[in-house]
Amino acid sequence: IIEFEYDHIRNILATGGVRVARSREKLLAYLDAYEKDPSLDREGRERIRREQCFRTDGASATRLADLVLSLLPLHERSHVL
Repeated sequence: IIEFEYDHIRNILATGGVRVARSREKLLAYLDAYEKDPSLDREGRERIRREQCFRTDGASATRLADLVLSLLPLHERSHVL
């Protein structure tokens, strides 16, 4: 059984927006439940978004790529682009 030792994981679990499947059977049951009712744990997922996400504008991948590229030496950037 996995111990949740990181603060951000404990914070996410405390929102009620996620469920931890400790067996294959539980995982399948949770997947089935979410498929049947996508609104399950919606308030908790919204709380995760508010508390854990820096921005929710859909541009996170672009910001991440820009950051990675900015860390590369200039002569290496041309090989990536």
